[in-house]
Amino acid sequence: MPPKTRVTEDMIVGAALDVVRESGFENINARTVSERLRCSTQPVMYHFATIEELKRAVYTQVDRLHTGYLMSFIGERDPLLNWVAHGVIIVWMVACCLYLRRVETPAIDRLDGQRT
Repeated sequence: MPPKTRVTEDMIVGAALDVVRESGFENINARTVSERLRCSTQPVMYHFATIEELKRAVYTQVDRLHTGYLMSFIGERDPLLNWVAHGVIIVWMVACCLYLRRVETPAIDRLDGQRT
């Protein structure tokens, strides 16, 4: 029987989210996350094959938190606030789609004027 996993995906994403809060999204890596969890880098790389996968999971969690926060305003008595909240949610969704498109689209190599 394999040993029980002590470090879960949720714990890793939570630790990566703490790293983002302290030092920014660009500082997410296996070492900073594992230091926060007080473990080796192996559990981080076990749950996420690449750091890009981890960053995508953190981005998804931030999106959930942000959407939940915005949705908490909907239903308030002020109709202007509802209108603004709906507008912000739409803008946020468009930004998420654009970000994911940028992350998942491979870089286009420059041809330097040469045609193939």
